Amino acid sequence: MYRCERCHTVVPPHTPATLIVVETRPRHYPIPDKPPKRRGKSPDNWKPHPGDGWEIAKELRVCPSCAAAYRQQHSQASDST
Repeated sequence: MYRCERCHTVVPPHTPATLIVVETRPRHYPIPDKPPKRRGKSPDNWKPHPGDGWEIAKELRVCPSCAAAYRQQHSQASDST
């Protein structure tokens, strides 16, 4: 049992929770100069990865009905753009 963080109702036992991403933020990761150390494997095909990306700033644990409503709301918003 858990409490949905969106509608604040107590969900019955054995009901799966869904994590939804509510907020993200940009993140800059430093580009490494050399490959990571690995035992027994040669880093011949190693390439530095780009240092910019996104990370999750806030996520909510929600019930299945709130997760479906959230997906439907965001799919309509992405279709209109």
